[in-house]
Amino acid sequence: MSRQDDRRSIWRQVAEIVVTILASVVVALSLYAPLLWFITFLDPQKTPYASGTPFMLAQVVALFGAFGLAGGFSGNVAPNLRNKLCYMGVVYIVSAFGFSLLGMVLPFFASLDERTVGYYFMLSSSIGAFGVAWVTFGLGTILFLLIIRSLIEDKVDEGTKGCSSPSCNKDE
Repeated sequence: MSRQDDRRSIWRQVAEIVVTILASVVVALSLYAPLLWFITFLDPQKTPYASGTPFMLAQVVALFGAFGLAGGFSGNVAPNLRNKLCYMGVVYIVSAFGFSLLGMVLPFFASLDERTVGYYFMLSSSIGAFGVAWVTFGLGTILFLLIIRSLIEDKVDEGTKGCSSPSCNKDE
């Protein structure tokens, strides 16, 4: 191995360490950021910087899911990544459904009396919707960060040899 190859190897290892650290920070933030957003959403007078509704959050998360599904159904993606991208997209879409359900249920609380069964039903529905959305958002982010290295590596192109799309095998 030449000296230049040694330098490339060292820089590649440094880049992998930096990416791993950044990915860990993103995962940590994605696990508690929806909880912090929800807490500030419930009392906007104390936190004027908190804006948006659960529906806005659902739209953003649905975009993440759409990108994952589009990549998973694309013929230009290595076959070994298609299932992973589809799974990530579905997990984000489930999160978007949870945030949408939360947006539909929360406004109803203003008209309910705390002494009724309906109040506790709506409370448990809201907690359940938020729990599903929160967990699946974190899971989707973890899946994305596990997949992203494969998406940007040079070896991904080698995996498209078994691809059925005409655009995958242009060189053959």
